[in-house]
Amino acid sequence: MPSEQTSSYATLRRTRTVLRIVSPLVAGGMALIGLVLFVGVAPELANPGYAMSERMIRGVIGLGYLLGIPLAGAILGYLFRAFADLIDVWVDTEVAAEKTADLVERQLVPGVLRMCQLLEKTNESLAGPGSTTKPAARPAAEHGRPRESAGRSTT
Repeated sequence: MPSEQTSSYATLRRTRTVLRIVSPLVAGGMALIGLVLFVGVAPELANPGYAMSERMIRGVIGLGYLLGIPLAGAILGYLFRAFADLIDVWVDTEVAAEKTADLVERQLVPGVLRMCQLLEKTNESLAGPGSTTKPAARPAAEHGRPRESAGRSTT
């Protein structure tokens, strides 16, 4: 029964749920990591002991931390949600395949079998008990030879 077989996908459904829960946590965690790394670079931006070019380089590094790592976290969160949806699609596809196979096994095959039996009975009743007629066969010579057109010979 398909309802009994869907319990075999409980692990996949739990994985999907975990991925959906973890995706915003990953995005938020990466944003916090970026902020913490920027805070580590920020004091060096205002330190007069560094030259202007060194402070600009550290500013670019800090901006990379502040924008790049949260952006990577958002992308990872999106990918986790996409994987969760993909797992959901896989499970739904498998359940649909099981239901289709069950439908074919329970309904279609017996229906076709009944139709074949009825056709055999109808064929037997039409042929009659003493009838031994064979289907009309065409001569084999007509199949292999092209017709000759009038006035042309094939020599």
